[in-house]
Amino acid sequence: MSHLNRHPIVSEDLQRITEAALPWQDLEESTVVITGAAGLVASYLVEALLFRNEQHSGHAIRVVATVRNTAAAKERFAAYLGRRDFEILHHDATEPLRYERRIQYLVHAAGNATPSAFGRDPIGTYAPNVLGTHHLMARAKADETRGVLFLSSGAVHGALDPEAPPLSESIYGSVDPLDPRASYAESKRMGETICRSWWVQHGVPVRMARLGHSYGPGMRRSDERAFAQFVFCALDGRDIVLNSDGSAVRPYCYLADATVALLLILLSGGNGEAYLVANTEAMCSIRELAELVASLAPHQVTVRRAESAPPVEYLPNRDPFHRLDTSKIISLGWRPQTHLRDGFRRTLDSYR
Repeated sequence: MSHLNRHPIVSEDLQRITEAALPWQDLEESTVVITGAAGLVASYLVEALLFRNEQHSGHAIRVVATVRNTAAAKERFAAYLGRRDFEILHHDATEPLRYERRIQYLVHAAGNATPSAFGRDPIGTYAPNVLGTHHLMARAKADETRGVLFLSSGAVHGALDPEAPPLSESIYGSVDPLDPRASYAESKRMGETICRSWWVQHGVPVRMARLGHSYGPGMRRSDERAFAQFVFCALDGRDIVLNSDGSAVRPYCYLADATVALLLILLSGGNGEAYLVANTEAMCSIRELAELVASLAPHQVTVRRAESAPPVEYLPNRDPFHRLDTSKIISLGWRPQTHLRDGFRRTLDSYR
């Protein structure tokens, strides 16, 4: 089984994901429901599972992609429509899931990750992480689901003292509940608490992945995050304009590496446990990243500082950079393989 419209870069990524040393046999002949499946990270996970079916016919994984916008999902997954192992299901992630079959694995990836929406639509930001997570845990208990994965965020760690030790899963700072970004960070925290509660009280086998900045093929032009906009500026030959001095340092994880991490946590992670997912070898300042992407651009691109104030909906992340300790997920066997330059080169190439 093959599909003509898959970009060679994506095919290479999916091949690498499905060759990873994972307990794939646990997924065979199971139903995997992925909420928010049209999002950047979740959609690569959908494609990886379907690609696995193409390579290993006979023990297919049934993939159910739940989405809010079915038209957009059909466009995103156009190459897979009509397959017996794939289904798109309309679902409001704040409501109970209406799906008749038993679910063996559940990945909750629905939720708003657009920074400007945190302040503009705080209710729509927190509801999938809080209400949606509660409903899905109840469904997982009813179905005796084998594994649940909640896509959380490094934002749960809050604001840390500059002298704090390297950031690990057990180190936390404060989150101001009245901060414009709080609807995101606090709801991810509450989502994790809900997950942990259902594990402790009802034995639901849930794990949590605290994702950092994940990038790669499939990013949309509507993605407001700086690294995504850098890519589209480079593709269009437009100057990359920074709204800050660009000194903030962040880790960036290529999508294929992040997808392997998510599958590893889902299938081999500890119940009720959270894992930081970040490539500590791919860290740089925003300005350095802008200059890197500009150097990879097919056209002449200049990096410069904005001459006017940023738009009112711009919500800067003021948290200082901290070194990361990702030894917990590394102990499961995960090793990111994609360096920063190669990852953004692959990303740019995937749009051409």
